Amino acid sequence: MDDGYGYDFPVVSMKDEEPSVDLAAADPGSTVVQDETLYEAVGPDIFDIGRRVGSLTIVHWKSSRGERVVFTAHFEFDDGELVALTGVVPGRGSWKGVGRAGYSGGTGKFADRRGDIAVESFNPKHWG
Repeated sequence: MDDGYGYDFPVVSMKDEEPSVDLAAADPGSTVVQDETLYEAVGPDIFDIGRRVGSLTIVHWKSSRGERVVFTAHFEFDDGELVALTGVVPGRGSWKGVGRAGYSGGTGKFADRRGDIAVESFNPKHWG
């Protein structure tokens, strides 16, 4: 499903609240969980957002070296569809920059997805 912006499922996520542990300050080997709200991306600019379309939980695992942070992102769309992605946080764990994430699984239209997708991570993050 390509909308012309090059995204498979274009959404923007924004933090609901700050996580209890800051990812940058977390000790190596620790886990940080963050909840966000998903909005439809309605244009090429990251701040072109539309209606709420679901929620997102991101689980981060900080490596023992502290430079690489692996994440799993669990998307739950309001229409009942689910998708999970796994990757390395762009920007050496800062969520700044462009990265890739691989499909880990999904339901409905996401059940047969394979490969990876782009993650443009600014603040908020543009997935898809």
